[in-house]
Amino acid sequence: MKRVLIILSSILMLSAPVFAVDWQAKQITRETALDKEDKTAAFKDAAGNIFFIENDGDVTDEEATAVISIKDTMYSWQSMKIKELRFIVENGTISALVTPESLQWNSLDILPSLTAGMMFIYDNQSLSYNYRIKKDNYFLRINGAYISEKVLCDKMFEAINTPQTFVQRRDPDYLLSHIDRVDAEMEMFRKSLVAVNNRGLFSNDGPVDDKVIARVVSLKKTNAQATKKEIKETLEKENLKITDKALELIFNVYFYEFEK
Repeated sequence: MKRVLIILSSILMLSAPVFAVDWQAKQITRETALDKEDKTAAFKDAAGNIFFIENDGDVTDEEATAVISIKDTMYSWQSMKIKELRFIVENGTISALVTPESLQWNSLDILPSLTAGMMFIYDNQSLSYNYRIKKDNYFLRINGAYISEKVLCDKMFEAINTPQTFVQRRDPDYLLSHIDRVDAEMEMFRKSLVAVNNRGLFSNDGPVDDKVIARVVSLKKTNAQATKKEIKETLEKENLKITDKALELIFNVYFYEFEK
């Protein structure tokens, strides 16, 4: 009989969750299951804040600590009143869906733009967010590493107030087009600077041939140690003409190299 009891005890131990969480030690009260089918349990902290965890029986003590930390962060927001906070813990990743009851920032009501709540993801000890908000005909992705309530609310405020600008500032093609434009303008400025400084009081010298400038820049980028003499010799072999003064100016303007 004693042997049978030992076997039964062993079976029960094996069937119980390996990482049972002592919620009471964390000042958290576990309520009755909200829905037996989806295995969602309700929890309440000492301040009366309620949150839900799906399949809480599989949660480790470390994950439970992270859940409580995220819960404290969300409930600490001054701009938001939470309607529901729901956690899903799976394979070491914690997802937190926040459904606000109210959310205002700088006198702007953000709630109407939050069509599906706010999703936060905790992974590798880092909290991030990824969800969408709607403004007119725009569905704007709000994502990034979570830093603070202010940083995230400022981002949502910008997206709702100026959706087109918000999209453009985060569109890689748009940013690249601006970088290309700045590069082109900088190149024109450099060439103009070379031309202006190349024009002397008793000289008709002015703009330097674009092909010559491009070749000098290419040679110098290929070999940063190349001297003006070496580059000029190469240009002469290629039947490209340039004066010492113009070459000096290109070195000054493009590579910030000056005669000592």
